[in-house]
Amino acid sequence: MKKLPDINILPVHELFLPVLKQKVLFTPYTIEQERNILTAADSKDIQAIINNYKKLIGECFTEPIDFTKLSAMEFVYMAVNLRCKSKGEVLEIETKCDKCKKPIDMKINIEDKVIIENQEKVKEICKIDDDLSFEVVPVRMEFLSALENIDSEPDLLVASAIYSINKVFWKEEIYDAFTPEELREKIKLTRPICMKIVKSINDLLKMKLVVEIKCLDKECGYKEDFVIRDFLKYLT
Repeated sequence: MKKLPDINILPVHELFLPVLKQKVLFTPYTIEQERNILTAADSKDIQAIINNYKKLIGECFTEPIDFTKLSAMEFVYMAVNLRCKSKGEVLEIETKCDKCKKPIDMKINIEDKVIIENQEKVKEICKIDDDLSFEVVPVRMEFLSALENIDSEPDLLVASAIYSINKVFWKEEIYDAFTPEELREKIKLTRPICMKIVKSINDLLKMKLVVEIKCLDKECGYKEDFVIRDFLKYLT
């Protein structure tokens, strides 16, 4: 009697990471692997969702991914594509009508609706004054984990800034070896400085999903464009 061999018919897909300028290959995840994502989603723990997608990316992508160099956008982009090729492109979204507050359930095709803006623009020099400038890049992946502990607009502003600074130009020197914590400690980040940095970030590469929401209540009839940027909580 012959033993059943290992049978692998998983297709290999290709993805280009625009910030790292790197082509990566991946295979879909299995139902067994999907179970961990569903468990994390049920707990509504964003860090658990991030950790499980990191695990899936490590298992499904053919080459090791250095998460310390990965932008938040690229991590989410990988997760979106992994989900599409593993479970399907249709995403179910539950929201409420802004006018009548009645629930709205939608099914949308992710691949058709995802928009990547400013794809070629992955860094920019943000000049603060004659002595101080920053090289900013799309916010790094650690920013996603930091969001869990942010509960105010000033904290969000600072986090957005420090997780996007790649180099510091101070007088005649260039600094590129530092942690977000060191940035927060060593540089007095005022609101105007952070606003300048965030403005520069907004001009860089980013990803969003735009769908039109239509209220099904005939008396209401409200409709609007719904923009999704926090993809992770929908990727179950």
